[in-house]
Amino acid sequence: MGGVAAAITAPFTAVAQPSTVASPPSPGWPAAEAWAGLRRQLGSRLVRPKQPWARLGPGPIPRRFFNPWFLEEQPGATQSTGMYKAWVSTPSAYAVAARDVSDVVTGVNFARENGVRLVVKGTGHDYYGRSCGPRNSLLMWTHHMRGITVHDAFVPAGAPRGTKPIAAVTTTAGNRWLEAYKAASAAGLYIQGGGCTSVGACGGFALGGGFGSFSKRFGSGAGGVLELTVVLADGNVLTVNEFQHADLFWALRGGGGGTFGVVTSMTLLAHPEPSISGWISGPITAKSDAAFRELLERYIEFCAQTLSTPTWGEGVILNPDYGMSTDRNAGLNVMQVGTTFLDVTTEQAQAAWSPFLEPLRSRPDDFIVGVTFSAKPFAERWKATAREAI
Repeated sequence: MGGVAAAITAPFTAVAQPSTVASPPSPGWPAAEAWAGLRRQLGSRLVRPKQPWARLGPGPIPRRFFNPWFLEEQPGATQSTGMYKAWVSTPSAYAVAARDVSDVVTGVNFARENGVRLVVKGTGHDYYGRSCGPRNSLLMWTHHMRGITVHDAFVPAGAPRGTKPIAAVTTTAGNRWLEAYKAASAAGLYIQGGGCTSVGACGGFALGGGFGSFSKRFGSGAGGVLELTVVLADGNVLTVNEFQHADLFWALRGGGGGTFGVVTSMTLLAHPEPSISGWISGPITAKSDAAFRELLERYIEFCAQTLSTPTWGEGVILNPDYGMSTDRNAGLNVMQVGTTFLDVTTEQAQAAWSPFLEPLRSRPDDFIVGVTFSAKPFAERWKATAREAI
C-alpha cells in the first residue's frame, strides 16, 4: 500500500508546530559568500526547503498531507512528521535539487570543504528520521534524478570475459518503485522491490536490506542489486559491483541509505514476470482475549504449515489503527489480513487457506471473519483502482 503520512497529531485535526531548532547562521556555519558561490555553481538547483505543514492551524488536515506523492515533491517534507521522543521532521537550511551526478558531486564537495552536515533524501520514507536534517545541514535531494534503463543482457563493469549476460533494470536516484515496476513489466520482467510503490527504487529499501511482498520467491532487495554508482565523501564517483570495489559493494547492500556515500544509480536483477497477482484482505475479529490468543496461535501454526513458500507474500497487522481501518476492523482483538499470492488462482488460494479460516467461521460466537480473495494478471498490478492501493 502507498505510504501514508503519519498523523500530525490526531487523525482528523491538528496543530502543527514549526521546528524549534535554531536557524542558521550559527558558529561554524558557512558565510553568505560561500552559499553565494554554491548558488553560482548550481543556479536554481540550490533551494531553501520549507515544511508544507509549518503554518497548519487547528482544524481538518488537508488531504494532500496524506498523499505520499505530494509529500515527496516537497524538499522540506518527509513521509512522517517524526517519532515520539526520538526525532522531529526538520527541513535543512539549503538543499541541492540534484538533476545529475555532477550536482551531487558539487554538493558533496561543498559540504566537505565547509564542514556542513550532509543529508540525503529521495522520497523521505525513512521513518527513523535519516532522510531529514538538523536545520544546520545541506540536503542532497535526488527527487529529480529520473531515468530507467531495461537491459536484455547486462554485464557488470569489470566482469571477466565470458561472464554470462543477464536481464536487469537500472534506475537512478529519483525513481519510485511504481515507475521501475512499470518499466520492467513493459518488458515482461519483474524486479524485487517494496510493496509501497511511492518509495524510492534507488534508495533505502535495497540499501537497508529490503524485504518485499515477493521476497520469498525472489529474495531480498539487497540480494538483487548487481551494481551501483556512488559518490563518495571525497567527491569521487565509483561504479561498484562484485568485480570492482567489492568491499564497498558488499557494505552498500544492507548497510543503510547514505551510510557510505550518495548512491545515484542502482542496477537490479530482473526476473520473468509472474502470471497471476493475488490479494487476500480483510479483518478477523476475536470476541474475547482468549479467542484472540487462540487466533494468533492458529495463524502462527498456519504460517509454518502453509505460508512459508514462494507463493505467499506479506502477512497481517494486529489491531490496526490507521487510515485503512473501518468500523469493521478498528479496535482491539482484530487481525487485519493483507497477504499477496503469486501464480495460483483465487480458488486455489481459498482452498489453501480453508484449514485456517473455516474453523473460525464455524464459531461465530468467538470470531467474525471478513477475509476476501481476489486475483488478476500480474501485468495489471501497477494500475491503480478506486479500491486498491498500489
